[in-house]
Amino acid sequence: MPKQTLVSIIIPTFNRATMLGETLNSIVSQTYTNWECIVVDDGSTDGTKALVKQYQQNDKRIQYHKRPETFLAGGNDARNFGFQICNGDFVQFFDDDDIMLDAYISDRIALFSGQINMVICTGYMVDIQLNNRVFMPIALRSYLYKDYVTYTSKILIESIIFRKTYLEAQEDLFRNDLTRAQESELFLRLFYNIQAETYVIFEKGLFLYRQHPLNKTTKDQFYNKRFKESRSIIYADNLKKCIALGDQKLVSLLYHNLLTYFFEGIKHDDRSNSKWILNELVRDMRLVSMQLSGLLWLLGHTALLINYPVYRFHARLKFHPSLKNIS
Repeated sequence: MPKQTLVSIIIPTFNRATMLGETLNSIVSQTYTNWECIVVDDGSTDGTKALVKQYQQNDKRIQYHKRPETFLAGGNDARNFGFQICNGDFVQFFDDDDIMLDAYISDRIALFSGQINMVICTGYMVDIQLNNRVFMPIALRSYLYKDYVTYTSKILIESIIFRKTYLEAQEDLFRNDLTRAQESELFLRLFYNIQAETYVIFEKGLFLYRQHPLNKTTKDQFYNKRFKESRSIIYADNLKKCIALGDQKLVSLLYHNLLTYFFEGIKHDDRSNSKWILNELVRDMRLVSMQLSGLLWLLGHTALLINYPVYRFHARLKFHPSLKNIS
């Protein structure tokens, strides 16, 4: 039997000792056995270190590392550090509260060939007790970048296993200036102009994605200035790309998202983000319509001056006729 290629599993963690054990159990149970699991502790105070050390005693493939002071606090740089020290030919980033099903690694490793840089699978959304499975289909309707921007395809950090050399060729991995959606920002960079022959979509549920009150997904229901700033940066970066693509649907979607964030910022006294968004929109939408750009400047600055998110302004900008003529 040929020797299995080493797979590096990188897990950033912070105060999740009550759930991390379940995640590690699912890794130990993999049918694919040649892996290393790099747990990067982002400053836990709940016994995470003792838990991982206990697993280490029984399985040397599991490693415990404390995030060095030279890397910024947060999951972004914890992942970056884990990638820097990993030894595998393939890399799987994973969250500390989710679960791998037994064939999670083996089913996708079998699909790699010379040109393939990533294999994308899907999984099941579950509750905190890992019950009530809901399948999350990928089902491409257009192309990978577009379907990801429009949320047509739900692709998570657990979904993709990467060829390591492909990630090494990227200028950056996880941006440490973002506090939200950092994996989305990375995926959008990777998916933009990606060649179809360099990835495989495997429409099979191979992991459990846990939803609970401490999950980031639930935090999006409340206004958080730092989260909104991070998402605004991502939307603005990709608006430029979509204008270059000439994709009317994508430009309209990202423009509308930024416009909504602009007025939300005024409503929630987040004027700095609203001002930043307005400057970005005024500049970039000139490439779509000088008339719309000018109207954005006029109505946007008026809304900032009176410090009120005027609904009529929002509606007039949202439904501007120039958005229908993008090509």
